[in-house]
Amino acid sequence: MPHLGPSPSLESIDAVIRLIRPYGWHLGVHVAGRGIVDLADLIRAAELPVIIDHMARVDVHDEEAAETLLRLLDTGHVWVKLSGADRLSASGPPYEDVAPFAGRLAAHAPERVLWGTDFPHPNISGEMPDDGVLVDFLGRIAPTDALRRRILVDNPTAVFGF
Repeated sequence: MPHLGPSPSLESIDAVIRLIRPYGWHLGVHVAGRGIVDLADLIRAAELPVIIDHMARVDVHDEEAAETLLRLLDTGHVWVKLSGADRLSASGPPYEDVAPFAGRLAAHAPERVLWGTDFPHPNISGEMPDDGVLVDFLGRIAPTDALRRRILVDNPTAVFGF
């Protein structure tokens, strides 16, 4: 994330992967824009669970970035957090412009998506998101009880070993 300082090199990320793999840890990835496209090969080759924050903060109209994220989910070791709708939205609450993209991720790989509000919303400039609106957003992108249970209970249990 540019506002957090320079990105680590691909070599540095690969070194972290090699260090954490023996411990059974996951790699957390927080990118924005086309960052998911830039890191796709490294993520695809990682031999450990990878969790991508905030739907990779892609422009929801960037079809190449969206397809890249979907193909990464297909690898079986990549998960995506359906969080940060407020960070992707151009229109603001209730984030209707992000709902089709988030719903597409949930429908494509229901066994590989997680959710959270991102509380306490670090590095927000402007108005703080309403966590109630974010909870309601989950109901729009995961319209069935079974899918919400999978996202909120079953998937975190699987990926984090609860």
